[in-house]
Amino acid sequence: MDLIRIDVDAYGPDKEAALSLAMRARAAFLSSGPGWSDGVAVFSDVTEDLMPFDNEEPVTREQRFTFSLSLYVYLRRKIVEH
Repeated sequence: MDLIRIDVDAYGPDKEAALSLAMRARAAFLSSGPGWSDGVAVFSDVTEDLMPFDNEEPVTREQRFTFSLSLYVYLRRKIVEH
């Protein structure tokens, strides 16, 4: 089993739009696992490491919300590279 850590930055023209995008992306990740498969890999679990938090870009002042997830994955079959 492997662990994949995903850090997501959701940007928007204002805090409300950035937060809305972050929450929709978070919901999509959390609702698709566990048990989701692409035929080769099986995502056995998805956990939230950090909930969306306000993380305004310090230089450009763009509105941004950041969150982190962990995906637990195992391979159903060996991947053959050509």
